[in-house]
Amino acid sequence: QLNKDLHIVTRVSDAASIDKAIRAGANLVVDPYGIIGARMAQSLIHPNTAKLMDRVVGRAHADFDIEDIAIEGSSYHGTLGELDLPGRHGVQLLAIRRPDGEMITTLRRDTELRAGDIASVVGQRTNLRAFSAAARSES
Repeated sequence: QLNKDLHIVTRVSDAASIDKAIRAGANLVVDPYGIIGARMAQSLIHPNTAKLMDRVVGRAHADFDIEDIAIEGSSYHGTLGELDLPGRHGVQLLAIRRPDGEMITTLRRDTELRAGDIASVVGQRTNLRAFSAAARSES
């Protein structure tokens, strides 16, 4: 890649082109036909989950969202049990991405949320904004 700070997103028309796009320097390759096929299968196998995702992704009458929130504040850290995100902020943590790229999806009360982490959370938009502000605070 010529500029490692540049984030390149591209669309391909078939799955065979994905490797070519990555070799050409794309950071993210979107295969819309693959996404549509997976979505159709999901609607048959897991219809309730598919409807939930349609509300979140499609924004159809959704008052909630899924967001990645950077944990920047030096004081906002601790175990999930101590932080009690659902009780204190009305958001549910889905995953944590550590600064080294490790993705944690099995979350327990003793899992730590640390400065530098990216928290993937779901909740009402007002609660997400409040949690994002708290995650940036220094005290």
